[in-house]
Amino acid sequence: MKAVARLSFWVSADQQVDFQAAYDLQLVPLLVNHELIGSSAPDQFQTEGICSHWFEDPSPSALSLKRQGLLQDPHYREILLDWGRVFGAVRPGTAISCSFEFHALPA
Repeated sequence: MKAVARLSFWVSADQQVDFQAAYDLQLVPLLVNHELIGSSAPDQFQTEGICSHWFEDPSPSALSLKRQGLLQDPHYREILLDWGRVFGAVRPGTAISCSFEFHALPA
């Protein structure tokens, strides 16, 4: 069974174009280094104010290890802190609000 996970960032609608450019420039190379393979987003999971990117892997355990590697990467944490300053954070000096969770997609 294919494993699917969603990496989501809470970004206001007026900042989403700038956020996507930062994502492509700063985060995509890091995701490639962690062998996280992008997937298309199921339409039913699109939410206003949230920028989501989907990833898949044939193996749930392999995707879990890749996800864990990204979450522990100091460069990833630096990017999140920088984006908290640029795109807003819940509290000043903290990282942008985000989530990287597994999903079960309907058949």
